[in-house]
Amino acid sequence: MKLNYSILYLLIISSILLLNCGCEENTKVERDHITIPSSITEVEKVEPNKPGPRIKFDKNVVDFGEVGPESKSTGEITITNVGAGTLKITKVEECCGVTTRLDKYEYAPGESGTLKAIYKATAEIGKFKKALYVKSNDNKNPNAKLTVKSKIV
Repeated sequence: MKLNYSILYLLIISSILLLNCGCEENTKVERDHITIPSSITEVEKVEPNKPGPRIKFDKNVVDFGEVGPESKSTGEITITNVGAGTLKITKVEECCGVTTRLDKYEYAPGESGTLKAIYKATAEIGKFKKALYVKSNDNKNPNAKLTVKSKIV
């Protein structure tokens, strides 16, 4: 009897761990294309009272609209450095089902670039809304938040 409960307990724990790892593993595999150049892995901090880089997006939401199950959609956001120093993006934290691509990681003052968000819809019908975080050396907004959303129909 104790052996049956032990096996049942082990199966439940294994299932939970596999479900949690599945999403992270999928994200990890899709993130392999993002390589941060070694020249910007160490981000210098800007003193709060000195002018520094400032990240600005042309929009804070990528709305993929209505999409079919298991379809793939791409959206773009323009990133602009509206500050005085060089903006260095060190990481884009992705969410399950969304991968990103940056055309570059360093932006001179006034310079712009593109962040592409690629969304792979699941088979599950319903609304999808997740956050992406763009980490940079912007002292006022080092973890800039972007939202991606859609409705799977």
